[in-house]
Amino acid sequence: MVKHISTVVKHYAGRVYSWDVVNEPLHTMAGRIGLRASPGWICGPQYIDIAFHTAADADPKARLVFKRVLH
Repeated sequence: MVKHISTVVKHYAGRVYSWDVVNEPLHTMAGRIGLRASPGWICGPQYIDIAFHTAADADPKARLVFKRVLH
């Protein structure tokens, strides 16, 4: 995950205004909000923090976005 984010963000650094770093990681179940199971879970629940730090290191000027859509 870190290698992928770093490679892609560095490739487009300075040409992309913002990055949707983590897309829809939340879900609702029985009225409660929780983290959705995703490939990032291999790193544990801290994968969101890791993803944002990796993207920020790769392109410090880009706006980083956490897309939150609950169904």
